[in-house]
Order: sequence, then C-alpha cells, then structure tokens
Amino acid sequence: MRSGVQGRAARIATALAIGVLASVGATYYFTYEPAPSIRVRWRQDVTPAARTRLERTFLLANRVAHEGSARTFRYDLLDTSRSNLEALVTHPAVEETDDIDRVSYAMRADCPYGESWMWVGHRIPILRHIAPAFPRKPGL
Repeated sequence: MRSGVQGRAARIATALAIGVLASVGATYYFTYEPAPSIRVRWRQDVTPAARTRLERTFLLANRVAHEGSARTFRYDLLDTSRSNLEALVTHPAVEETDDIDRVSYAMRADCPYGESWMWVGHRIPILRHIAPAFPRKPGL
C-alpha cells in the first residue's frame, strides 16, 4: 500500500514538472523578440569589474566598445521593464544613455535592434534565474 501512494505522488510530481516546463517553454515561444540596442557611457571612476557587475544587474548583453571612447559601449538590453530602465538611467555609475526616454523610462519606438533576443522572463524577477536556460540565436 505504501509503494502505491509513493508511486502516485511521483506520477503527480512528474506531471506537474512537465506542466511547468511546458508552460515556461510556451511562454518563451510566444514572447521572445529582438532586444533593443542601447549605448551607455559609464562614469570615469567605474572599474571594469564594477561595470561587469552592473551589466549583469541591468541585463546588458553583447558589449561592443564605441569608437573613440573607453567608457562608452553599445549593448543589447534584455530587460526593458520600466523599473530596470529607471534603475539604469538613474544609477550613479551611468553618465549617459541613448534611446531611453529619461522622463517616462521607456524605450524609444524607433530604437535599433541588437543581435540578442529577449522574452518576458527577462522582465519578471523570479524568471530571470531560468532565462539563461533559453538562449536564442537570430535566424533560428
């Protein structure tokens, strides 16, 4: 009798796990889109280690140095939520950004796309932890 109860619990747990994975997969499939490309100029006193931490915090991907500046980089922005944009724009380590409205903390409608893809999981804190499990390459 005991093994029957444990077997039923295992089947229920397996079904729930499959349901959760299917839901996350479907959510990713229906919400992925190209990430906008933005430029960020860091303050002169920001160290490379601090910049790397902040890039992870704000979900800035694919860093490309901007010509003629050791402090300005182009990034693909994976989290376009208002709270992330406000935190980025108002952070003391950030000197300047482009393509972000500094009043409404929203992306400009005509901002260019980067090479990365983003999905709703990048904008929901609890899902940020599993977002790297779903990489997306352009053209796939």
